[in-house]
Amino acid sequence: MVVSQIARVEIAAALWRKHRMGAISAGDARLLESAFEADDHGTPDEPPRFAVVPLTPIVLDVAARGRVP
Repeated sequence: MVVSQIARVEIAAALWRKHRMGAISAGDARLLESAFEADDHGTPDEPPRFAVVPLTPIVLDVAARGRVP
């Protein structure tokens, strides 16, 4: 799976927003955040599951417009 470098921030923000809204517990938010981090960085036993696309001005411009130029 390919993800943007900013996904780390966006996923954490979305999980903790769900917690603030009462949709998930703090423990669930922590668990899901840890699972994402393991997929993003890998673990001692598993390699990362994500290919991370670095943020560049072009990537940010495309994301801001919501479509490919």
